Amino acid sequence: MAMTELSASTRAKTATNVGVMVLAALGIFVAINWLGGQPKFRSQYDASSLGSNTLSDKSANLLAGLADRIGKTPAGQPQVIELVSFLSAQSRLEDKAIQMVHQLTEVYQSRSNGAIRFRKMDPDREPRTAIEKAKELKLTTVGYDLVMALGDRVRTMRLDELVRINPGSQGSFMGGRNEPARIEENRIEETITSNLLAILEKDKPKIYVLGGHGEPSIEDTNRLGLSYFADGLRKAGYDVTELNLAEKRAVPADAKVLVWMTPAKKCTPEEMAALKEYASKGGRFLVALDPALEPGTDASVTELLGRFSLKAPEGLVCMPVFDVLTGSVVMGVEECAKVYVKSADLSSTHPVTKSFFEQRLPLVLVGVRPLERALDSDSKALVEDLARSRKDAWIDLPPENLALDEGKEKEQIATVVAAATWSVDTASAPADGKATEGRALVVGSSMTARNVNFDSGKDFFLSCAEWLAGREFAAGIGPKVMRRDSTADLRAIASRSVGTTFFLAALAFAGAGIVVYLRRQSLVGLVMALFIAAFPIVLGIMAFTSI
Repeated sequence: MAMTELSASTRAKTATNVGVMVLAALGIFVAINWLGGQPKFRSQYDASSLGSNTLSDKSANLLAGLADRIGKTPAGQPQVIELVSFLSAQSRLEDKAIQMVHQLTEVYQSRSNGAIRFRKMDPDREPRTAIEKAKELKLTTVGYDLVMALGDRVRTMRLDELVRINPGSQGSFMGGRNEPARIEENRIEETITSNLLAILEKDKPKIYVLGGHGEPSIEDTNRLGLSYFADGLRKAGYDVTELNLAEKRAVPADAKVLVWMTPAKKCTPEEMAALKEYASKGGRFLVALDPALEPGTDASVTELLGRFSLKAPEGLVCMPVFDVLTGSVVMGVEECAKVYVKSADLSSTHPVTKSFFEQRLPLVLVGVRPLERALDSDSKALVEDLARSRKDAWIDLPPENLALDEGKEKEQIATVVAAATWSVDTASAPADGKATEGRALVVGSSMTARNVNFDSGKDFFLSCAEWLAGREFAAGIGPKVMRRDSTADLRAIASRSVGTTFFLAALAFAGAGIVVYLRRQSLVGLVMALFIAAFPIVLGIMAFTSI
């Protein structure tokens, strides 16, 4: 009798322990998900592997002083920046992306000290309310965008500008595996902060693109044009205009940045004098050059590089490629002229490349000309290498055959992107005193800025423009790559929490069955416990596979 009572007591304790473990796991799960839904908590703590729900110091500092920068209305009331989301999902993945946007936007609101007011609207479920709000914001149409408004200044951000979604693939006829659709890049902070900076500026910064020497045009929508580049700058809040120095005789005083892309002929002495005068007053240059089609046609741009303590020797930077089938090294093919700069070969400190280095994003440049320091130059500009090739690269000298010619060429590391800064004399500085230094960013190829390649070069070239214009905030943020082990924030780990909870319950039941078997030698008790444990194991697997 006593033995029976003892066994009953043991079974009761075992059942109690199992129940406590299950309830504790469920409690942890509920607490995590509740905290994950609190914007103030998410603004302080972030469970994502990439800090996807944490603002950079630059964005945080901007938000801390945002109320002062916005000022007050004529009636003396504090102004508020409205963020209104009209985003609507067409798929499960888009719904997840929109949740990411809303969650980080709530963090912007909570960190802005009341300077930002965020509101979500669904044009599909609330069409009348959405139309009324769109009219209030003076929008011409109700788009599926994230809208930012400050007074009569309005900016819109599309979902594909905020989050990059890879639609996946269904394998290939060669037997390749299927790639599921997934979120590849999180550009939310980069895009919102850039638009915040743009909306705070009453007058759009002016960027002039030099023309008149055979350069690609910002009006050209063909493959080799720069229309996509110009559109990207305009969306970032810049006023982009083409400049012909032969007509203007000088760089306009309101020029924030001067872009010069691969001229095909020389400038006149008067034009060169105007460019050097602009540099002496703290000018900002974005220069991209390609191998010259004919000798001497690049004389003007290489002369200007001397002002930045740089020079561009002849040749084309090439790299060997690997045959995916044989694994052998291949040279002499077109792919050799495409330079892949690994993130480890990017500057980890410069605002233009820092985020690319941190996010392990490579830089791809096509048809690259090498850059070197001009040691014989009398310029006092300080030069920093921002991107360099691998050590197995070589400079393919004319006539180019895209192969390493023994005795003529050698393997070497080549600089492909460089930045230069120089001090401005107080006597020649602008009257407003804002230009304390001149800046130049030189890229060994313009092809990545052309329409045909702009999708891959967009982030890099826009970061270049932001740094040159003095908007280091946007230049230093960059996209966040959403790898397979990434979690957007605490809400995104819900499926992991559920799966873990069920696995713990299954282990508890299985453990109880083993204890019963060892103490009572009851095979029936063990089988029953394992049978019960199978259900939470299946549910746990389903939860994990739903990530």
